[in-house]
Amino acid sequence: MPGHHTEAAFEAAIEAYLTTSGGYVSGDRDAFDAERCIDPATFLAFVQETQPDEWAYLRDLQKDKAEQTLIDDLCRALDSEHKGCLSVLRHGFKCFGKLFRAACFAPASGMNPETERCYEANRLTITRQLRYSTRHANTLDVRDHDPAEVSFRHRKDRRSPAAQVRRGHRRSSQGGETATELKGVLGGAAIQEEARQKAEEQGLPEHEEEILRTMAKRGRQPNISFFAFTATPKYKTLEVFGELGANGKPQPFHLYSMRQAIEEGFILDVLANYTTYKTYYRLIKSIEDDPEVDKRKAARALARFMSLHPHNIAQKSEVMVEHFRNFTMHRIGGKAKAMVVTSSRLHAVRYKQAFDRYIAEKGYQGIKTLVAFSGRVIDPDAPGGEYSEVGMNSG
Repeated sequence: MPGHHTEAAFEAAIEAYLTTSGGYVSGDRDAFDAERCIDPATFLAFVQETQPDEWAYLRDLQKDKAEQTLIDDLCRALDSEHKGCLSVLRHGFKCFGKLFRAACFAPASGMNPETERCYEANRLTITRQLRYSTRHANTLDVRDHDPAEVSFRHRKDRRSPAAQVRRGHRRSSQGGETATELKGVLGGAAIQEEARQKAEEQGLPEHEEEILRTMAKRGRQPNISFFAFTATPKYKTLEVFGELGANGKPQPFHLYSMRQAIEEGFILDVLANYTTYKTYYRLIKSIEDDPEVDKRKAARALARFMSLHPHNIAQKSEVMVEHFRNFTMHRIGGKAKAMVVTSSRLHAVRYKQAFDRYIAEKGYQGIKTLVAFSGRVIDPDAPGGEYSEVGMNSG
């Protein structure tokens, strides 16, 4: 039908989809600041909704100039060599000592209503036929654009495609040649250009340009960020992935403490229910999840354990395994776990062996053990006894 295959129809279809299914709202092209390439009204509304305390602080200080002051500092951060667009989106920017966010990222879970509310407050707009230039009346559509215009000039931190490399629990074995090759892939174009320029400046032959490329891969790449997540940060890890502190030593770029994780419900507080073997042996707990036992049976059990050495690992293992079977393993739909904390890696090895031996002797099903320790452990009392975490856990 006439008019159904025009640019206007195409724009209308895109706008209809984004506003009905994509979470966008229609923008006001008259409110767009072509000089600064932002929509001030949309940004200010976002700040006032998601950061009311910071906005009230700035308004009390600047009165009628609060909006202009905030926009000025936003643009200053966007144009800064040290900040830039990506940094502002990720980390926010400072205005009169207060941190203002330009975006709220999706929370890891729905456990915190405030972060969920902030994320839902993000504003995505679509504006048809946007007049983006202060020099002429051209509008932004599906046609070619003028790269000289400020709307299409990339900020300084966008000269190369940005890449983030995230690593889970970071161990000392990670890195090296793998990281070097990864940087070579992600920063390929920039590395080749850098090597070519150096080769031309120094008048080097083509085969030596390849050496320069290999050297460049090992250095820092401006468009690649490496992030390591670890619960046991060593100095080497901090040196590679951390930031220099005021004392000149590396420190984590962020800390998500165990206390915070416990308070937010992501992990359980192990120490809240921590009981030493000696305490358990003396008390034979008589709380609601461990009912009272017959006095004669308790006396016989106490007498048996009293006759054994208190640090005999085999006997301690029996107590812990039986307690786990009787009072713990049926919880969480039969998926409950227990953890034993030892005083050394050698103790961990011997407990693992004792647990496995006792479970096998009893023929118990549905109980398995895992051990966790770093490096290799040598048992001086076992000839040739060298153990690793992977080997003891059968991979």
